[in-house]
Amino acid sequence: MQGCLEACRLVNDKGFRRLEELPNDLYEVLMVRRKILMNIPTQLAYFVLQLAKLHMLKFFFEGLDHFVPRHSYEMLEMDTGKNEYYYQ
Repeated sequence: MQGCLEACRLVNDKGFRRLEELPNDLYEVLMVRRKILMNIPTQLAYFVLQLAKLHMLKFFFEGLDHFVPRHSYEMLEMDTGKNEYYYQ
C-alpha cells in the first residue's frame, strides 16, 4: 500500500500482524482474518466427488481391463456420472 496514513490505520486493526517499510513511501502489511469460516458441507461434497472419481477409475483399470483386452476399446470421456467408451 502507499502512504503512511493508510498504513497507520491498518496497524490499529485487530487483524494486523506485521508491517514492513519499502522504498518510495510503500508499505507491506500482513493481516489475518478475524473469523475463519469452516464450511464442512463444501468439504464433504468435494470428498464425495473425489471418491466417486476414484471408484470410476478403479472400475476402468481393475474391472474393465480384466475382462476386455485394452486394444479393443478406448475411453472417450469420463465424468462423475458416466463413462463413454469406443469399442472396435
